Amino acid sequence: MPYRINNPANVLSPRKNVKNVTVLYNGGAVPGEYSVAKLKWNGNDVIGVRWNITENEIHDKDKISGKNVCLGEPNSRGHSTWFILPDDLIDKLITGGILAEDLKKYLKEK
Repeated sequence: MPYRINNPANVLSPRKNVKNVTVLYNGGAVPGEYSVAKLKWNGNDVIGVRWNITENEIHDKDKISGKNVCLGEPNSRGHSTWFILPDDLIDKLITGGILAEDLKKYLKEK
């Protein structure tokens, strides 16, 4: 399908909060794919994540055809935005804390 997505490197909204986006992963214009980036949020280094295509966009004929660009999720007021991962979540995932064990168990059960 010829979906078009906003280039995650250009997702700079809200402009007063987001600067210096460095894309670490971009799954592309495929339903279910996401992007991860290092960026400045209010002057702080953070990790942001976003879905490249929303559930509603998967079924939108103008977005399926590539006529309109997919905003992805999250978005606000017609602009693509980032979800900022909390530092403690990142720390727990990296250090293998309890959350990491819960996620491993969940993935094995899936």
